[in-house]
Amino acid sequence: MEAEFDRVRDVALAHLGTAFLKPPKAKVEFRFYESYAAPDKPAAEYTGPSRDGRRPGTVYLNDSDLPSRPTYTSEALELHEGIPGHHLQVALASENRALPDFRRY
Repeated sequence: MEAEFDRVRDVALAHLGTAFLKPPKAKVEFRFYESYAAPDKPAAEYTGPSRDGRRPGTVYLNDSDLPSRPTYTSEALELHEGIPGHHLQVALASENRALPDFRRY
């Protein structure tokens, strides 16, 4: 599952320059939910990078009951939660010093 999300992210990154002028400085990574929490969590969700940029944005993946999850949703989830989805939305806004704080964070 993680390898598929990495693959989709890499394809999106390779084509990012055709749709966006500049990528965010913050990186994005994938992590799995803790096994005790996973059954009550969505298929994936995004948490933005730290204000100082030291912690990357994170897409949390749900690997509970993996055989029941369709593989074709990986691309949609990655593109929505990661790149170019919420990661670009949140990371680019937080890096934009022209915006007031309430819009950056």
